[in-house]
Amino acid sequence: MRLFLFVLQLLTIPVLCAETSQPTYANLINREATVLAMQDQDKFDHSRHNPLFDLGAWHGHLLNAQQQPGLGGLALLTEEYLNYVANEFERLDVFQNDTLVRLKVEQFALPDALIQELTHENVHIRHTLRFVDARTSVLHTEVIKGDNLTLKYSGKLLTHFHAKEKKLSEQNITERFKTLNFNWQQDKQSIVLALGRTRDSYNLMTSGNARFSIVRSVPQSLSAKGNSYQSTLNLSQGESVYSRYRYILDASEAEQWPHKADWPSLVSKFKNNQERWHDRIARATASIESTKGKKIAVKSVQTLIGNWRSPAGALKFDTLSPSVTSRWFSGNQTWPWDSWKHIAALAYFEPELAKAHMRAVFAEQIKANDPVRPQDAGMLPDLIAYNRSAERGGDGSNWNERNTKPSLATWALDILYQQTGDKTFVKEMLPKLIAYRNWWHQNRDSNHNGLMEYGATRDKAHNNAQGELLFYHDGQPKYGLNTLAQARAKGGNLDIPALTAASWESGRDHAATFGFIGDKQLKKYIASGGRASDWHVQLAPIFTESGNHAGFVIDQESVDQSSYFASEARLLSELAKEIGEKELYRSMQQEFGHLKKAIQECMFSSDHGFFFDVRINHQGHDCEVIAERGMGPEGWSPLFNGIASQEQAEKVRDIMLDEKHFNTHVPLGSAAKSNPAFGADIYWRGRVWLDQVYFGLKGLSDYGYEQESRMLAAKLLNNGDGLLDSAPIRENYHPLSGEQQGAPNFSWSAAHLYLIANENWF
Repeated sequence: MRLFLFVLQLLTIPVLCAETSQPTYANLINREATVLAMQDQDKFDHSRHNPLFDLGAWHGHLLNAQQQPGLGGLALLTEEYLNYVANEFERLDVFQNDTLVRLKVEQFALPDALIQELTHENVHIRHTLRFVDARTSVLHTEVIKGDNLTLKYSGKLLTHFHAKEKKLSEQNITERFKTLNFNWQQDKQSIVLALGRTRDSYNLMTSGNARFSIVRSVPQSLSAKGNSYQSTLNLSQGESVYSRYRYILDASEAEQWPHKADWPSLVSKFKNNQERWHDRIARATASIESTKGKKIAVKSVQTLIGNWRSPAGALKFDTLSPSVTSRWFSGNQTWPWDSWKHIAALAYFEPELAKAHMRAVFAEQIKANDPVRPQDAGMLPDLIAYNRSAERGGDGSNWNERNTKPSLATWALDILYQQTGDKTFVKEMLPKLIAYRNWWHQNRDSNHNGLMEYGATRDKAHNNAQGELLFYHDGQPKYGLNTLAQARAKGGNLDIPALTAASWESGRDHAATFGFIGDKQLKKYIASGGRASDWHVQLAPIFTESGNHAGFVIDQESVDQSSYFASEARLLSELAKEIGEKELYRSMQQEFGHLKKAIQECMFSSDHGFFFDVRINHQGHDCEVIAERGMGPEGWSPLFNGIASQEQAEKVRDIMLDEKHFNTHVPLGSAAKSNPAFGADIYWRGRVWLDQVYFGLKGLSDYGYEQESRMLAAKLLNNGDGLLDSAPIRENYHPLSGEQQGAPNFSWSAAHLYLIANENWF
């Protein structure tokens, strides 16, 4: 055993030398925490803490905020939800000659590791925690100084189920999940948390074979019972121990990640992951000039890699979730809209992961022989996850096929191709992209003019068996478009699920352009002379070529989706040319020209100097812009997509720079400050989303307004709370105060911060 330890030490000498001083990129994200409950939530119902995840692993680690030697909180992804299981995990007490040593703790988080330096007059111990594969993390404990030491590791499981803003609920975990079997067990020379089968579809899901285990590289004495365990071992100066933590989700994973530890392999992977991160950061920052920009880039890279999930459950490819610490976005939940943004950033530093991510989304593309919805052949579902829906033979509640997301896939593929030159991957993806584009033509262009509408699929949430629209009037279910018109005339509360799904399809949930406005804002709008009917959005059924009902579209053509769709035609033509597809090149060039002309001529308002959605022509009114619902970021999508004329771009620029509209404390929000529906803390009617900021900055820059892009980017960075310190990157930000809002550790925010930094706008 001593010889084996010596070999391990030789293997890790380069790692130790590299970590004797705190690196530049330490503590970009705060990894310290005191975990109070299994669901320990902030005011937005998301995790208060930011565990370290890496390599697509399904468990994460924290440092203890109380400066306690050893690791802090332990987080497990229970299929589709983040749940903490311990705050005191691997707590370390050190004895020398039977006397407790009072250790001073210095700790920090690197992009790839958690580090502790534990010191006393006669003792120096170093902890280094890293991930080594998709199910495994390893803690390396080195005795730098000190003889005859007894190390006692211990851990306790949490008892409380829920806490919000540090206020504990009364409910106990074992009471809440009676079949979970929530206790530590001893298994020969290991400690095991074997979770019983639990299927709570909105909180915690386990297969009955999920298992978290602790194994060490040296002999130890163990005791485990109930909610606690203890592990005792002896070390002296120059010796070390490796502790392996492995979390598998079901029995099928046990063969790939066996319980028995292969220590030489684990130690080699431990070192390799440090080198992998060194190379990743070098690639990610190669083109970034400023120190501030490099730090934002590395913080963004950490966030994206932390949200990487390896294949599990229904998903057979690596993917990125929106946020590992979000209440609703965790596990391997995957949206196309988010994915294209993640892939655009990953292309610069992890292109193979980017390719896998794209494959994960397209693996669930609806086929012509699909047993559930053949009318939607080519569509990408809005949300795929660990568990399929009941219609797909699963028991998941998150899987969603009620809508899709905007056409940014080819934009992401083009960036990936520019970074890799991989024509084989382009050839693999091109037929899938064309099938998706054909679905849009068939299902979201009711008047066949090429300008796109958003809509909702045929679904039990949207219609009855006869295809009649489902809606709720004062809480009561009703059916039919005529009945909906009558209900609107009567007044009262209306909920139209198909309209909600159409807004989801835009990626801008409940945005003002789709008729969503708060009661307070609507009353003010009417008092100023407006009409409630200005906010009524009509829906129309859509049919396949064979006459089958395929869902509904809203009765307006979308300027942002039409712009994405036009830009996609241009990019497809360029990619087709690269791989020798001449006919596709010509047809897409022609389609791009048609759409560009239509958007310029039909969707720009000279009176307002801005682009808007337009009503579909039913009564002879061509190009009737919907300006009464105010301005939103959809208005600069023609700039981002290279559609606007230079004159139009100049007028849009003026609106974007106007403090009455979009140039707020944190600029370029999801609704203009002048929008009648504006609310600074409303999801897509005020809050600042960083994808829309990037689209705006990129559009301005591409039309020659580089200094304006830099100025707005500086306002974002300086005024967005926490971006320059150790707070996690958030889902969105308050436009007037800069306050963090929404989900922490949000992937698409990180992706676009990275892209902004990579443009050297910071």
